[in-house]
Order: sequence, then C-alpha cells, then structure tokens
Amino acid sequence: MPIMSKMRDNMPAILIGLAILFVATIVFDWGMDITGRRSRGMTGNIVGKVNGEEITYQRFEQLLQRAVEDYKNRTKQDPDDQVMSQLRDQVWDALVNQILVDQEARKLGIIVTDQEILDWVTNRPETLPDVIKRNFEDSTGHLDKQILMAALASNNPEVVQFWRNVQDYLKEQRLQDKLTGRLYSALRIPPGELKMKFEQESIKANADYVLFDPNVLYTDSAANVTDADVREYYSKHENEFRTQPTRQLRYVVLPEVPSHADSADVLSQINQAASLAKSGTDFLELVKEYSETPFNDAFLGRGQINPSIADKINNSKVGDVVGPFLAPDGYHLIKIIGEQKGKTEFVHAAHILIRVIPGPDSTLAYKQAATVLREAKGGANFADLARRYSQDPGSA
Repeated sequence: MPIMSKMRDNMPAILIGLAILFVATIVFDWGMDITGRRSRGMTGNIVGKVNGEEITYQRFEQLLQRAVEDYKNRTKQDPDDQVMSQLRDQVWDALVNQILVDQEARKLGIIVTDQEILDWVTNRPETLPDVIKRNFEDSTGHLDKQILMAALASNNPEVVQFWRNVQDYLKEQRLQDKLTGRLYSALRIPPGELKMKFEQESIKANADYVLFDPNVLYTDSAANVTDADVREYYSKHENEFRTQPTRQLRYVVLPEVPSHADSADVLSQINQAASLAKSGTDFLELVKEYSETPFNDAFLGRGQINPSIADKINNSKVGDVVGPFLAPDGYHLIKIIGEQKGKTEFVHAAHILIRVIPGPDSTLAYKQAATVLREAKGGANFADLARRYSQDPGSA
C-alpha cells in the first residue's frame, strides 16, 4: 500500500537522522584516522574515547554505512573519495556530540519515556519532524491523522520496525530539547545588560552635520614626504610593522591506497577460499574463516544486492560458486545456496567480503579478523560474534 512505500523510502533518512541529530563543531584531533594508524594508545577495536566512554570500530562503521546508504538513496550514485571523507567527518562529529549530550543528560537526570513519545505522536502529530510527517500526508500534502493512527496500530513487521526507528529518533531529539531547555533556564542576564540592549535597539537621536572635505584645504602636491621622513616614522613606530614569521614549503601528497603487497595478500586469500569452495568444502565454514562480514541467512531480492555483485550472479544456479571478483569495497566470493520464487524472485546466498583498508597499516583490521576467527573456531555462537564484531549494520 502507498503508506508502506513512503515508510520504506524514508527509513534511511530516519536512521541517518539518529546519527547526525547532534552535529555541532567539535572535531577530535583524531580526525579521519578510523583505522587506528595514529591511535597507538588504543587497543583492540576501540578507536576513540569521549570522557572515558569507548567508541568501537563497529559502532562507527555501522553509522557510516547508514550514512553511505542514505547518500546512495538520495543521489542514486556511489560516493566518491571526497564525499566519503565528508561522510566520515559528519558521522564522527555526530557520534561524539551524541555521546556528550547523553552523558550530560544522565548527569542532570534527564530522561525521555516511551509514554512521552506516544503522547507526542498521537496528540501532537503536526509538530513531528518533517521526515516522519511526510509518511502520513494525503494527496494535498496535509497530515492525515487517520493514516497515522492506522499505521500506528498495524502489526506488519516492516511497519513495526519503522516505528521502532521513529521512536529512537524522537527520543534523541526530545532528549536534546530537554537538555537545551535546562541549559537556557540556568542563564541569568544582569539588569545592566538588558538596559544596554534596550537602549541600543530603542533610543534614537536627531543630528545636524556638515561634511568636511580635507582636500579643500590640502592638496597632494602640498604634502612633500621624503625618504628620510619615512625612515624616521618607521624607526619610531617599528612595533606597528612587525608580522608573524612565515615559511615557504614544498610538499608531496601521497594518496592512501592499498600497497601491492596488501592487494596481493587479499587476492591470495580469496583465491584460496575459491579453490576450497569449488572442491566441495562447506561454504559456511569458509565464511567463518575468511569473511569480514558474517553469514546472513536472509533471502535477498536482486534489488537489494549491490549492482556490481548482482550482475555477476544473474545467470547463476543453486550450487554455483561465483568469483572471486573485485568490487568497489573489496573482493567477493559468492555461492548460491538457495532460491525462493514468488511475486519477486529472491536469492539465498552466503557472502565472503575481505575489505581492503587504504594505507599500508592494516594491523587493527587484521587483529580483529584473527580474534573473530579464533573465537569462531573455538565454538563461540556466531550470532553473538556478529553482534560484537560485525562491520555490517544488517548482520546482527
């Protein structure tokens, strides 16, 4: 139905709204170093701390992937290097500021309850953010409360998930509003400042004036300034002419790209996985051993698969092993393990992704992969590992 299409179209905007709701101007010196190349003091998968609260690589990566998906949905194209740099900065700043706001809210005892959000949605829907209201507009562009209430009462799993995301979004915004209100209420403006402001804006004066043109009395030819005059003036006012030291620099810009050794190592691993898969090795075991993203047991529609991948498997049959091939995010090896037919055709596939991290130093990613591999081989629950380590927002 139309309301479902609206919700589905606006879901990315709500999710990314959760990430950038508190964007301000705080920028860490850590900057874009999300791989930890300069964060030598950090250990494991911790890439930053805000007042002692740790930020994991997975948490940052999940928010970044949401931002990337939102960009793709809005622009219908993949982000280039410059856009990716901007998205990383925006998501990092948003995450830092959200943590700061949450910490201050906890310190002041500020909370937002589920009932507050329900009252907001049901009693004051016209004040909801536009990204939410637009899902419930009629053909004239006005909010239709009947459509909203029908969606609120729906048991459709997709609608239920939509409302969960809306609730998270509204809680964050309401928390920020409460904190801002608390801070404003603590402000005290002295009477003297109020009086000065009033006078500046209210008091007016009338004046008569005469324009005096100095050129009438003095001409350029009458001013005879010699070099000696200039030197004398300079020696008496030398401090006025002092400037900060300056330098001329020559520098070389080296792009951060995988080294030949990095690329060769990744290609060797994926080729080894391909050989094992084609010789009959259990593909799910290969996923555990080689993939940077865990196995996703869901059937995927062709529209849900990255076009660069979908083109490779269009003519594949159940049991086929496709790849390895190189996509923008790394090498892929795919096995078609099931197919479900209906109104829309879906493909059930296990997916191995080994991400190529730009730059010569991939220590953090390698340590993470080794940790996951060791725990998986030790019999740890794979779903739990996905929740703890996965860089894919949809895997846990």
